[in-house]
Amino acid sequence: MGRNLVCSIFLPYTINFHLDELENKGPENLPASYEASRNRRNSVLIDNALSHLAISQKDNSPGTPVLTPQPENTSDYFGTAAVRRGGNTGSGTGSGIKTPKTSNIGTKTPLPASGRSSPVYTQPRSRAASPPSFTQPDDRFGAPGIGAKKNLIRKRRDSLIKDVALFESARWTVERGINGNNGLFSAVGAAVRDKKITNQLWVGLLGMPTESLSKKTKDAISAALLVKHQSLAVYTSDSEFEGHYNHYCRKILWPSLHYQHNEIFSFFHEENNWDAYVSVNQAFADKIIETYRSGDTIWVNDYHLLLVPGMVRKKLPNAAIGLFVHVSFPSSEVFRCFARRNELLLGMLGANLIGFQTEEYKRHFLQSCSRVLYAEATFGRILLEDRYIDVYSHPVSADPESVQANLDSEETIETIEVLKKRYENLNVFVGCDKLDPIRGIREKLLAFEQFLYDNPSYQKNTILLQTSAFTDEARQYGVEVSDIVTRINSTFGDFSLDHLPVTFLSRDLSYAQYLAVLSIADGFIVTSLREGMSLTCHEFILTQQEKKSPLIVSEFIGCSAFFREGALIVNPWSTLEMSHAMRKALEMDDASKKKRYDLCINVIRNHTASTWAAEFENRLKKSWTSQQRHDLSHIPKFTLNFVGSRYASAKKRLMFLNFDGQAVSWEGRHEFMDYHYGYIINILTRLVNDPKNVIYICSCLDRDELDSLFVNLPGLGLIAENGCYVKPHTAGDDNLQGWIRLFKKDEMTWRDSMHDIIEYYAERNQGSSLIDHGYAMEFNYVKAENKENGMRNALELCSSVNETGNTCKAIPMEGHVLIEPKNISKATAANYTLNKILHNPEDLDLVLVAGNNRTDEGTFVWANRLPIFSFTVSMRLENTDAHSYTDGVPSFFNVLNSLCE
Repeated sequence: MGRNLVCSIFLPYTINFHLDELENKGPENLPASYEASRNRRNSVLIDNALSHLAISQKDNSPGTPVLTPQPENTSDYFGTAAVRRGGNTGSGTGSGIKTPKTSNIGTKTPLPASGRSSPVYTQPRSRAASPPSFTQPDDRFGAPGIGAKKNLIRKRRDSLIKDVALFESARWTVERGINGNNGLFSAVGAAVRDKKITNQLWVGLLGMPTESLSKKTKDAISAALLVKHQSLAVYTSDSEFEGHYNHYCRKILWPSLHYQHNEIFSFFHEENNWDAYVSVNQAFADKIIETYRSGDTIWVNDYHLLLVPGMVRKKLPNAAIGLFVHVSFPSSEVFRCFARRNELLLGMLGANLIGFQTEEYKRHFLQSCSRVLYAEATFGRILLEDRYIDVYSHPVSADPESVQANLDSEETIETIEVLKKRYENLNVFVGCDKLDPIRGIREKLLAFEQFLYDNPSYQKNTILLQTSAFTDEARQYGVEVSDIVTRINSTFGDFSLDHLPVTFLSRDLSYAQYLAVLSIADGFIVTSLREGMSLTCHEFILTQQEKKSPLIVSEFIGCSAFFREGALIVNPWSTLEMSHAMRKALEMDDASKKKRYDLCINVIRNHTASTWAAEFENRLKKSWTSQQRHDLSHIPKFTLNFVGSRYASAKKRLMFLNFDGQAVSWEGRHEFMDYHYGYIINILTRLVNDPKNVIYICSCLDRDELDSLFVNLPGLGLIAENGCYVKPHTAGDDNLQGWIRLFKKDEMTWRDSMHDIIEYYAERNQGSSLIDHGYAMEFNYVKAENKENGMRNALELCSSVNETGNTCKAIPMEGHVLIEPKNISKATAANYTLNKILHNPEDLDLVLVAGNNRTDEGTFVWANRLPIFSFTVSMRLENTDAHSYTDGVPSFFNVLNSLCE
């Protein structure tokens, strides 16, 4: 059985080095590097403290009150026992996860999406920041430049040697990681628990600097992770990781994917750190390629690794590769701002299946591929020259079983009781977010301020409890948030009653405390300006079985579509709208609360984290199997040996043949027919004269042209204008004489508006033209002076037509785009022929469909689904839904000629 290689930027595990044990051995047994390392760590702590103090003094104006007074430990605030942090003791190097009973790093304890209490581990410092400041202009990802002094390089090398010796002599243990995609970890873990996924193997970084580790230490860690934790560790240099994660991912990809494009950051960071992004992705690809075995599936996750699918595809062309993008995906107008937009999209298109959180993100990706790469994007599929990629949406969810287990824990229950007493007789709104401008904390506070202004009766009995741990990255944003909190508390607070409307906790919470805060909320507010899903909303719903308080959620979050019927959906940019939602949440009657809650909880129970992970794996396997069948290297060639015996034994045969695609082009429709006319007519005559055969020619040509071409074959059935008209094969049946129209007049109402649109594009492309075929319209750019511009306009036309949901569809073909009725095709005409014209269709035991352009693919799909044995044949050397192929039209007719003999 193949393995499931689940790739994420960080593994669910990391390493903790027990350097404190070295000190207990006595000074005489310490490595020479230990004292220097300890002094350096102490120095860093002092520098950080001084830096934080200086910034606090600088950013807070004189007389401005600080944030909510913070206890030394969050447990003091919650009135429970101290939060137990990492620093495990135990025996054995790499012996496994050592879990304190109440710590959130336990094996079975999921990490919340935000507001979590992070354990403290002893790990190497990053080597990326080693060079002094004056070497930075000549840097590449933190390495000393050409202008760096030799003694500085020597000092850095000597320091590295000391660190290697230090960590090589220390005992280490594998711990639950504090970085990474916790929603993914929880989902895969739940699917493994439920036996929906088996034989999974994690691939990722350790979430810590590794350049200071010796090869011996890395090998030992890798072995322990593989054997005991089913994980493959990927190693990169600290400088490459710095450029990849902290610069390209966090300062370029993350903001722009969430519509917060920063021109200054893009100018300085995008090109400079692109090489680092490529290097880290290549390290993942190399590890996957090295590990891959036939039958494995590869599941790549999120925006950190968008290049990995393409890199792996180059080396493993037949591998099953999936990519799921957990964050939002912007519109094509935003995505095209990336300097490396082509490389990012091509990397993603190395996958067989690409998943997104919502239909909106999926649509944006399809548009980006169409408008940036000029790729043909249909509903849920990207068509390339040699293959296609399935694209779908299925939102991530939470794991109810795991959340419930933690809700029932003693620590959570105790904390809930403490909070209930603390906030007795108060309305409590809760928010739990990372301190990031994208999370919309500022907008939430402004809306709460508006709510208090608009509703004086709630000023003394309503609070907002917001948890957001401060980070260096969002320091300036934290100052802005602090000013708003101060203003609200100064305006509406009552210090004599110890009442502050906003309680802002800027420290981490344990998972038990986090769940307890959600449980006591009278309303949970999530106002992200953009976000992929926000699993905090799911966790809130799962904690509200008793109170059933409302969820207020931004319309720009993926879960707004998930909970659309049950949540209060708001525009975070409208303080007035959010203020009204807050009041509505507090004044909602119990019946309305229960109705909304039931809608939300049922959605979660029907779409759990476990089913999401299992669904992705199943979809990936199906997509890969289907695409293997479409690959010409995996489908048989249509030959006499392939079809002969089945053809000979059939008692009644039905054939639909189209050979006018590239052979009979719009510019010279009769070139092929003029040259091979006698040969083709001879073959068709013999086929038609066989009483076992019913033959139909399917064509894009109009009725008059087909009549003139096949005037001497009265027993030949004809399908004209890509399925708009059918001329029955049956001669002598008065009810089936002449051409039958298969469309209604109201299905052609699109023609007038489409005429203007195509004319608009044609006028702006010198040499291109609009051609009216009656049943269809064509934008033709074969003779355009600027072919690239013509192709771009053609694909924009396709996107605009196919996305509007009109009664017409656009089919891109070589040199032109065909616009025709949506509900009429060669497939619908073939189906009409089978069910309405053919006598005794139940006697049919063979169907053959052959074609050589894009319009035939629907007929292939139709025939493949028939309960009758079918041959589907593609005459073009591209990926196809046909189950066999030939090397062009002449080869196909050569086989037909052999069948007639």
